[in-house]
Amino acid sequence: MRRFFSLAALSVVVGAAAPSAHAQPLTLQSWADETWLRFTDRSGMVDGRFSRSGILQRFHRRMDAQYDINLLTTRWPPDDDAEWHTHANGARIYAGSFERAEMATGLEMKVAAPLSRRWTLGVTVQSEHDLENRHDLLRAGVTRVLRRGVDAYVESSLKSDKADMDGTAGVRWRRRGVEARADVTVLDFANGVVSGNNRLLRDLLYDSTYRYARQPVALRTTLRTALGARAWAELQTAEAEPGRVTMERLTQPGGFAQGERAGYRGLLVGSRLGRAAQLGAFATTARARTERSPLAPAASSLDDFVLVEETRQAGVLGTAAPAARLHLSMWTGVTARTETRDYRHPDSSGAPADVHYADRAFDARLVTRYGAPAGGVQLVADAAYDDRHNVRGLGTVPGRQAVPHYSLMRAALMAGWRGPSRTEFLLGVRLEHDIDTPGGTLRRALSEAGYQGRGTFYW
Repeated sequence: MRRFFSLAALSVVVGAAAPSAHAQPLTLQSWADETWLRFTDRSGMVDGRFSRSGILQRFHRRMDAQYDINLLTTRWPPDDDAEWHTHANGARIYAGSFERAEMATGLEMKVAAPLSRRWTLGVTVQSEHDLENRHDLLRAGVTRVLRRGVDAYVESSLKSDKADMDGTAGVRWRRRGVEARADVTVLDFANGVVSGNNRLLRDLLYDSTYRYARQPVALRTTLRTALGARAWAELQTAEAEPGRVTMERLTQPGGFAQGERAGYRGLLVGSRLGRAAQLGAFATTARARTERSPLAPAASSLDDFVLVEETRQAGVLGTAAPAARLHLSMWTGVTARTETRDYRHPDSSGAPADVHYADRAFDARLVTRYGAPAGGVQLVADAAYDDRHNVRGLGTVPGRQAVPHYSLMRAALMAGWRGPSRTEFLLGVRLEHDIDTPGGTLRRALSEAGYQGRGTFYW
């Protein structure tokens, strides 16, 4: 009961955009922004800057088989993402229970205001907390109109850990149904300014220090273009160029040198189907490589490995408004995840075992909303399905259900209120049903699986 009222108080603060028959074009921007955070805000990952789990950090001991599907029904649906990225000012939030002691929470806020005829000041806040992410990132920047359709911008992240700040400069071009954006980000750019490229490692209680042998730089591009009168395409790419860093311990001998590289690619093609529906197909991939070696030679070391992480996904998504008070949002995808960890001395006594892991999943989500778009009571059913198979390496990565296959279903039933100025909040209960868990210990009966809420408002 305490969880219920805590979530209720949190959800009332903000609310979600009203869907309409003329919905905004579907987009991969939220996926790109979340993946970008994993590359650039490394200290905001749950295991910290120098985790042996790598850059993507998709597997942890506390993750059980229900973790992915609980997040799927908690986060914002595709139509809300599409609406969000068309506004300059707004805020949105989600919160949902995923285990007895913790909730998954997300918050995004953005504000832009003109400084003069050609200059605009912008501030964004991005917060994400779950078993993978611990991001609380504030960004501030300025944009200048260079000429019609062309803008240039610079921005910096602002963090309490001074040297853990990134600087970005880029340009955006928009004309006749085409939008292109490209920027370059210098990761931890304040490191040299604050501490001469020799900074203390805060997440290890300042008992270590690290310096860059090669300053990491990340490149990011976005391209959206119309394909005729009713269709469009979107391309998202990013590459964190090879960086090299040395970490040394201050309280005892030891340390390691680490090379790292990461990137993503995403493509979406969408089309409007009449006045009240749209459908899109997408394919994405995210990949990271971490190569670590100890500073002092060792016959066997946990810091002597090459780790490669990859997540590939393809699927379809869409929205429809078959009636004035009825709105549907759908997402489905096939996901392939692989992880390999090769130790350089696998035959040495006491050396850890290599990891060669892979799994495949089919996921689907359908969000059904009933309520007047102009305002009033809103009823939402958010249903999801997760079917996951282990391909190889069962039990070699932390967490997850220790069985080769499981199928789970969730249904979140939420109610809320829509007011003026696109303000809305939703709050409800999540129900679970475990369809197939051979050899597992999950419950098969329909039962309550926690509470969740979402909301957004624009101004």
